[in-house]
Amino acid sequence: MLYDEAINGLVAAMDAISLGDIEARFNATTRTVEIVSELYVSLDMENGGEIAENLGALYRHIIAQMPLLNFSNDIMIADQLINLLRPIRESWNELDERI
Repeated sequence: MLYDEAINGLVAAMDAISLGDIEARFNATTRTVEIVSELYVSLDMENGGEIAENLGALYRHIIAQMPLLNFSNDIMIADQLINLLRPIRESWNELDERI
């Protein structure tokens, strides 16, 4: 669910950029940072091994891109981040279906 919410936040930021709605864009990116930060702090770096390290690097990258997205109003940044999150979300959904 958190992946869906993060993706939805990025889509909302893209929509806000298209509409020129600065406040909505800021709120959407802020919410996305909160969600991805929650994903980051929930990682078990001690026991998670390489997977936790890779996810941590991805989450840090996403968080670092949010100010750039806010300052540049570049929809492509949000689109690239969505493309990073979708495969992970799909993997979790597939795992959930198998269980």
